[in-house]
Amino acid sequence: MSAYGRPNPAPTKLAKPVWPQLLLALVLLALADWGYRVATQPRNLAVQPQALQGTPAQDWQTLKGRS
Repeated sequence: MSAYGRPNPAPTKLAKPVWPQLLLALVLLALADWGYRVATQPRNLAVQPQALQGTPAQDWQTLKGRS
C-alpha cells in the first residue's frame, strides 16, 4: 500500500513520441528523391562515327559552303 491508501499507483502510460515516425518519413522521402534523381539523370550518348571523321576546320568549311 502506498502512503495515500491505494494498493497500487494509478496506471499511467506516456504518449509515444512523434519524432521517430517523422524521422522515418524523412529518411524514406530522401531515399525516394535520391532514387528519382538517379533514375532520371541525363546519360551521355555514344559518339557517332561520322562526328569523328572530320576536323573542326573541315566542319566549318562545310558549313560555310552551304550558305
